[in-house]
Amino acid sequence: MANESKYNYLFCIGAQKAGTSYLYQIMKQHEAIKFSDFKETHFFSDEKLKKKSIETYLSYFQPDANTEYIADFTPNYISKPDSLERIREEFGDKARIIIMMRDPVKRAFSNYTMAFLRGRERRKFSEVAKNSESHILKKGLYADQLDYVFRNFTRDQVLLLVFEKFIREKQKTMDEISDFLCIERMEFDFNVKKNSAKNYYFTFLGTSYFKIPFNIRRSFQSKVPLLGRIIKKILRLTARSYESQPVMDENDRKELVNFYSRANERLAKEYEVDISEWM
Repeated sequence: MANESKYNYLFCIGAQKAGTSYLYQIMKQHEAIKFSDFKETHFFSDEKLKKKSIETYLSYFQPDANTEYIADFTPNYISKPDSLERIREEFGDKARIIIMMRDPVKRAFSNYTMAFLRGRERRKFSEVAKNSESHILKKGLYADQLDYVFRNFTRDQVLLLVFEKFIREKQKTMDEISDFLCIERMEFDFNVKKNSAKNYYFTFLGTSYFKIPFNIRRSFQSKVPLLGRIIKKILRLTARSYESQPVMDENDRKELVNFYSRANERLAKEYEVDISEWM
């Protein structure tokens, strides 16, 4: 049965490495939207968290008199059909979904760079680009993911955004989001923290930390925020400069343009997404 609280529920479900963290920092400025203490809850995708009650999930949020939406920005929901199903079951027509899509070639390379610098990926990017079964590549097959989204939610529950247009027209996009959520428009400050590839890689200490299950790390950081910040500072201090960042050469790019061409055509035709700025 769908949740019957007085609030609506906003989920930004992807795509990973497509500006969701930047959007999150911007949207935190709106008093009608209440976030948890951390951006990604992973409540509907993490196997251990999924076993907990919906009351546990709602306890992550502290709504006040101005709150109209409780918001969860967890990008991996888009690639987890069972996550989408449970969100629909729990929140029904109170759910609103935002999906930000980025040129899948650039998104894949950004995803690879993050994994490489965290020690999770040691293959060359050219090897990844040739592997059609790579999870890094599959995350950019947006049309396939939208098929699952629209099996669970109606068209008026979902807002599809393109990262490149968002960056070019920030305030206009935020007005579009406000209208979609039926909340008051406002002037946002866009000089907020952005995610960007750091020119360092994590040593053994850092790679070991990122191997700890996400829900354990997140739970610890939320319960002991000061110690969590200290750990992050230690990780940064023990990281080592990486003089030569991973690169995507022209052959890699062509390989990926070809890989994504059919999916992008379907995205434009079936879901009316403007991909004119891609590739």
